[in-house]
Amino acid sequence: MKSFYASVECVERGLHPLKTSLCVMSRAENANGSILASSPIFKHVFGKSNVSRSYDLPFDIYSRKFHYYNAKKQGLPTDRDFIDFIESWAKVTFSVPPRMDLYIKKNIQIQHIFHNYASVDDILPYSIDEGFIDFTSSLNYFIPG
Repeated sequence: MKSFYASVECVERGLHPLKTSLCVMSRAENANGSILASSPIFKHVFGKSNVSRSYDLPFDIYSRKFHYYNAKKQGLPTDRDFIDFIESWAKVTFSVPPRMDLYIKKNIQIQHIFHNYASVDDILPYSIDEGFIDFTSSLNYFIPG
């Protein structure tokens, strides 16, 4: 379940989870919002992982303009090409609030799909966005011997 919260938010909006820049942010209305999850594109473009703060982004969360102070503080380039790159992605980046009830619902749906391919004993949910499946006992079902 790659970038689960961000992927759920993308799918709910009809967006491709691997081609959309999106972050799930608590308290997005202020500069101290926490980035709880982000799509792979968001991570790649802005060089951020999950669990960071909106004030660490290389753009202003409100205006979507390049943030020189943050860029310099992080040792990022400040040339025109880089600024244009960041601002172009910032303009198309979605910043959405967390919806834990939705993530739980989607997790349950995914767990039911897993039950089509493995026994309950072989499915080990670790958290809402992580789990393990042991397919050893069902390999013959999928791969002819």
